[in-house]
Amino acid sequence: MPSARTPPDFPDPEVQLAVTADQHLVVNAALLLAFNHYLVDLAGRGSKDDLLAFLKTTLPSRAFDDARPLVDQYLDYMQDHDRQLAIQLPAQVVGRALDPASVAAWLAQRDRLRQIHLGVVVTQAWYQNDDSQLRQALDELDARAQLAAGGTALGATPVPHWADPAAEARHVQSLRTLVAQAATSFQALQQARKQDVGTPPPNRSPS
Repeated sequence: MPSARTPPDFPDPEVQLAVTADQHLVVNAALLLAFNHYLVDLAGRGSKDDLLAFLKTTLPSRAFDDARPLVDQYLDYMQDHDRQLAIQLPAQVVGRALDPASVAAWLAQRDRLRQIHLGVVVTQAWYQNDDSQLRQALDELDARAQLAAGGTALGATPVPHWADPAAEARHVQSLRTLVAQAATSFQALQQARKQDVGTPPPNRSPS
């Protein structure tokens, strides 16, 4: 069984890093939260060295040795992610409403980048749940678009409806926000955090 370790000054004390019984690193959501805290949310006030120092003081030496190469792999992924996103979904496209097909193509590319840089095990541990929710959101938006165009959306995700149109509109907007986040670069997230200094980071998983 993994043992839980509560990091000092962690952005969310309820979330814990973990190691195995023989002190190896457990790749979990808390580890991704720590990476993004120092490399994204601190927006220029954090760095690779800060992240490594945090991990070194938090983890036993064996687990730290496991984590150290993953930091470089993640930084490489961040750079490649933004480079490929700019090619596949350029700024002028992202500024408009994103069609589900374009986003789905980007997500397939993003998943390949993750597996190249991080490996299959890390990709699944960090992103499987979020990607499942995102695919459901895309399916529902696609089904709604088909119905709005006068189609029947046969074989598509069932489209839920609310008695309160305002509540349904908020739900649809939440789906669009989720999709828009998937098409957001790490650089854009860092810039947004610079503007939000002093406020808690949003409850989201960066790309």
